[in-house]
Amino acid sequence: VGLVVTRTRRPLAPVATIGLVAIAVPSLVWSVLHTADSPDTAYFVTTTRLWELALGGLVACGAAVWPRIAPRTASILVLGGLVALLASFFVITSSTPWPGTAALLPTVATALVLVGGAAASGGLVRVLGSAPMLWVGALSYSLYLWHWPLVTFVNQGFYDGDAPLWATTAAVLA
Repeated sequence: VGLVVTRTRRPLAPVATIGLVAIAVPSLVWSVLHTADSPDTAYFVTTTRLWELALGGLVACGAAVWPRIAPRTASILVLGGLVALLASFFVITSSTPWPGTAALLPTVATALVLVGGAAASGGLVRVLGSAPMLWVGALSYSLYLWHWPLVTFVNQGFYDGDAPLWATTAAVLA
């Protein structure tokens, strides 16, 4: 992307957007196909997850555009994204093949919240932008990295008893 931008003197965001779409579409197709064959393997293969990262990149590419969305439309995007995120807690279960098409719901929902949040106003956005929420957001990836080995350890049967309780305890300890 950098070479194209340098040699053609084109703005970065449109060139990066095209590049990210060129990554996202085949990755999503591969994710759906590979998840149908082997969801356990598909979860850990980078090529089946690149579309999720590309979607985040597309949100970033539009950072200059999102604040110009009409506040009402932006609020609808935020609310719709939050509803979709909440729905994913009920729609996606331990028997749902992952990532595949199931990953679309929380990933697109999160993108909607981010895009809408750039222009929305009101109580919901104030809550999401509050100091405690920003603190959790700043820690979220670190928490993910720390909790996963503990949850995996628990789920491998090293502890007897209620596995969800132990998994939750491991996540809290992380």
